[in-house]
Amino acid sequence: LQAVTDYTFDPGLFKANDRLSVISGLLVGRDDLGLGWAKASSNLSGDEAPSNLSLTDASPEGRIRQYNVAAFGLLKYMLTPSQRIDVGVREEYRKGETSNAFRLAYVGQAGQAWTWKLLFGSAFAMPVPRQMTFAASTQSNPDLLPEKATSVEAGIYYNKDNLSIQLSPYLTWNSNVVDVVDGRFENANKQQIMGVDIGLMKTFTPSWLRSVRTWVYLTWLPWAKQDSGNILCNNISTSDHIMGTVDEDYEYGRECRVGDISRIKVWAGAQVNFTQSLTSTVLARFYSARPTVSSNPVESVDAFATMDINLTYRNFVMDGLNLGLRVGNLFNAVYFHPGVNGATAGDTPGEMVMGEDGTESWQGSSGSYNS
Repeated sequence: LQAVTDYTFDPGLFKANDRLSVISGLLVGRDDLGLGWAKASSNLSGDEAPSNLSLTDASPEGRIRQYNVAAFGLLKYMLTPSQRIDVGVREEYRKGETSNAFRLAYVGQAGQAWTWKLLFGSAFAMPVPRQMTFAASTQSNPDLLPEKATSVEAGIYYNKDNLSIQLSPYLTWNSNVVDVVDGRFENANKQQIMGVDIGLMKTFTPSWLRSVRTWVYLTWLPWAKQDSGNILCNNISTSDHIMGTVDEDYEYGRECRVGDISRIKVWAGAQVNFTQSLTSTVLARFYSARPTVSSNPVESVDAFATMDINLTYRNFVMDGLNLGLRVGNLFNAVYFHPGVNGATAGDTPGEMVMGEDGTESWQGSSGSYNS
């Protein structure tokens, strides 16, 4: 159940031409969660036909109800037409614990071309029921705490005529990060991630075409540190993370960086308008090599790039009828992903094995996570 209210004050509350608005709300929720499931099985190769009950029964062994209450407020203040401040707060009470989130933003403008922003925020993410109460291949943990994140970000933007440029560096600290430790979900890790986003958009109008719009976005992560309480991670310097030599220079290096992320990602594209009716769009993506989590038997995923192309013809044959053609993975790029988490399914194919009684049987994956 959620109730929201908002109010806008008259202009000129504190100074001439300023504007202030407030949005607030209250939320009350109840989660009805299953604690586990018992499944019955039957021998389908036997002479006796199994009953429907034995094939379909999957009844809950128990349930638990959890209540949560949350309140939030957002204040938006326009100091001048070119300066704006946002302040937001959220408090949530669940399982006897209070979690809070906070946001502070300042956005300014200079002329019609330049915009800049400064952001600070803290947030939380509640563990999902699968991690807290549902018994699966990984043991659940009802005492998990919310994951928390604090971030600072700056941004500068240029928009004029047919050119747009943006630059946004950011730094994020994560704590109580949920991970699998000895087959059980735990609040195991602390992380620090530095990132830079760059964007460039440009529109051309050559004489032989109606228009050409191009764009490229780049994300670079100079470092993504992780610490699970192992004091040895403190011996790795920031420069080691930036140079990407953690795995090679330190025996325990894989445990001290965030796994399964690409440090460089590029998205690029172009939209060509041949005529008012015929348009072609090309989309390309590049991901650099992705080191896996420390428990994964495959240490890294190779870099890869893909490209898609779309053709659209508007008002084909009759007005309002559009014809589209899309070719995905235009150059047939082949890439592999060895899975996340423990990757316990094994990194070799299954095979027929001989048992002690002389009977052959198929032995395949022994875990729940892909590898």
